[in-house]
Amino acid sequence: MKIMKMIIFLIALILTVNTVYASERPVWKDNCPQGLDDAVYKEVQWYWPESTRATQEIYNYWAKRRGEFYDALAQCDFMADVFKTACYDNLRSQQAVDNELYRLKIENKKITSQVWRDTNKMTNSLMFNILSR
Repeated sequence: MKIMKMIIFLIALILTVNTVYASERPVWKDNCPQGLDDAVYKEVQWYWPESTRATQEIYNYWAKRRGEFYDALAQCDFMADVFKTACYDNLRSQQAVDNELYRLKIENKKITSQVWRDTNKMTNSLMFNILSR
């Protein structure tokens, strides 16, 4: 009787652990900005307006990241249960690093653009009177 209770307990424990592992599986929507979770990759055309090209480059970045995410997730899914949690945690960590690098890149681009505009304003505002009376 005691052995039977122990076997039932172990089966319940195994089912609980498998449920926990399944619930720890990363989800793409947790890693990308809202609205870009199903971004579509399209080749940027030279004749598109600058704003359209910039927007499509953002979509392309997130579409590429989504593909990489699902490739890595598929590799984790094929691993033994013992290694899945570590693989999922590694995938989450890698996505967090990639998100931070992307945020820093965007921030750096804004700063560079602002410096360029400020420098351009300064040089354009200086006018020399080369034709003196």
